[in-house]
Amino acid sequence: MAARILKEKNIDFIMLESTDHVGGRARTLKGSPHIEYGPEFLHGETPLTDELLEKYDIPFYDMQFDYHLFEKGELHKLSDFWERVCDVIKNIKVEGNDLPFAEYISKFDYHSKEDQEIAKSFVQGFDAADLNNVSTKTLGEMKDVVCDPSIRKMRRPLHGYGELMERMADEVFSHILFNYVVQEIDWRKDQVIVRGTIRNEDIPFECRANKVLDTVSVGVLHQQDIHPRPPALQDFLQSVEMGQVVKMVADLDYEFFHQFEGHSFPFVASPELSFTAWWTTTPIHTTTVTGWAGGEKARALSDMSEDECQKAFIRDLACITSKSYDQIKKWIKKIHFHDWNHDPSFKGAYSYPKVIQGEKKEIKTQFEDTLYFAGEAFHAEFSGTIEGALLTGKDAAEKIYGNLRQ
Repeated sequence: MAARILKEKNIDFIMLESTDHVGGRARTLKGSPHIEYGPEFLHGETPLTDELLEKYDIPFYDMQFDYHLFEKGELHKLSDFWERVCDVIKNIKVEGNDLPFAEYISKFDYHSKEDQEIAKSFVQGFDAADLNNVSTKTLGEMKDVVCDPSIRKMRRPLHGYGELMERMADEVFSHILFNYVVQEIDWRKDQVIVRGTIRNEDIPFECRANKVLDTVSVGVLHQQDIHPRPPALQDFLQSVEMGQVVKMVADLDYEFFHQFEGHSFPFVASPELSFTAWWTTTPIHTTTVTGWAGGEKARALSDMSEDECQKAFIRDLACITSKSYDQIKKWIKKIHFHDWNHDPSFKGAYSYPKVIQGEKKEIKTQFEDTLYFAGEAFHAEFSGTIEGALLTGKDAAEKIYGNLRQ
């Protein structure tokens, strides 16, 4: 996003990409069906993303989730899922010091046990947050967003987010250096030296410029060498954490779907299982089922091998559908998976607000008109989303252009 604007403004730049593809976690395996390894939904109002989809004539469609809860071995319809989540979030009251959401729920929330579990499942799934670490105060401050009916409007690019990323990159492809892993940024006013290594070749590189835009994830940013490291940046990083997610997408035989009404597998919240949320591409009928775990459940899965994760996936799906493990395994043609949590270019999925004591720190994205930051974590309203990443990239590029004109 930033690169497109810099090129449009005739600013000389290079883009150092640590992987061999564009788009970061927004990565689609093209095929029949398409497989999304990372994000796949447009949540609520996303004006900038919508503008880009229209510009490139990329089709998208509305999701139609039929919410169900799997609990105590039974699957039942949950027609008021969002209302019950909203009721818990909008009634959050934290006096004094902030609390982890798990502690708040156990001590101070008086909703039914089922409503508490639904809310916890939402926070772990939607925010990819660890319930023992996520800020209850911040969740309460987000009640207007969570309870806004527009957030329930969920859409999906027909052919995956990868198509949008590739179309955007086509405009700046000649500026991109792939497999350039940035390890160190030395900077002072209008002078920057970026150092790193070319992946798989163990060849060091060094780039010099008068400004730098750093768009790595919070997980990487926590460990990146930046000299000097601005105190305001460090304060911000202490208030956010990288959410852990394990997502597996199974391609199944059509026969699997025949057991469901309309041959459509519902959206299932399953807080008792290893994978706590399940969905398909409905109302578009494809042969995929996605299993998702965030927060503490994702951390437990991340400690397993890929083979162990796949077995957990099959066991959970067998429980939900009341079928045998062997029957589900027979129906599965392939399970797709990428370990973002242990991928050194990402170290997780997306950010969430940590419990902090004292006043909340303001997000600062530029220092001495030289060092700039962008990414979903740096957008107060759209953190954790593609929209937030695009908006901060656009904002940073426009600030760089404005400062260069002075």
